[in-house]
Amino acid sequence: MLFPKLIPLALVLGALALPACSDKEQEAVAPAAAVSQNAAGSNTLSPGESLQEGQALVSSDGRFRLEVQYDRNLVIYQAGQGAIWASNTQLGPNEYRTWASKYRLDMQGDGNLVLYELDYSNSIIYGTIWSTGTYNQPGAYLTMQNDGNLVIYRNGAPTWQSQTGGR
Repeated sequence: MLFPKLIPLALVLGALALPACSDKEQEAVAPAAAVSQNAAGSNTLSPGESLQEGQALVSSDGRFRLEVQYDRNLVIYQAGQGAIWASNTQLGPNEYRTWASKYRLDMQGDGNLVLYELDYSNSIIYGTIWSTGTYNQPGAYLTMQNDGNLVIYRNGAPTWQSQTGGR
């Protein structure tokens, strides 16, 4: 009885097709080699920086962190309290992750914060999972604040926020 259970899993892993992103989205994405550096452990994600799954952006006081989870979800955690915000992009009960995919959160040069699904080599974009929609904001950066609010700033003014501040 083990064999019939393996067939659907093999079909899912071998034939799962994910939506491709548009030409405009592909042009806006910096390839992995062009990403300036990894900001894991920092409280700021500057234009061109990214976080890989399993990495986090941490407030400077260490109480809050934005994690790129292996289940495709972005989650802000408060120390001792648990999750306080999520992008709600986690895999559903009937969705399967392909063996060759991974997730990367990019702070793009145009000011948009985007979660991508990529092939394991970081060279092929399978699709956009989530974004803040804050494009046309060059120079914008993301910061995990000490009050628990995740904010994109441009020229000192917020352009997007998680609205989780005041904690």
